[in-house]
Amino acid sequence: MKFSIITPTLNDAAVITRTVRSLGAQDYSRELMEWILIDGGSADATLETIKAEKVHPDVWESEKNGGFFEALNRGMTGATGDVVCFLLAVDRVASGGTFAFYRRVID
Repeated sequence: MKFSIITPTLNDAAVITRTVRSLGAQDYSRELMEWILIDGGSADATLETIKAEKVHPDVWESEKNGGFFEALNRGMTGATGDVVCFLLAVDRVASGGTFAFYRRVID
């Protein structure tokens, strides 16, 4: 089961590292996790901060958009997973087994 994880960002350099690392800490196959990052044209170091991490988005868009809900909708348009999740830049995935757990629950 493939999960599409959509993260909308805008000037989130101060908080995005924890989010990225929580995705990298998953024990679920990275091939079954599609990370879609929709950035609203950040003017801070958000993009550089993400580029410095080991895990990178599979789909990456950075341009001015209509805001939070438009970013979510743009991410949904490109999502190819069986399940779509929203992971905000201020959030993190709770534990390394989160996606594996949800796969068992859904199956």
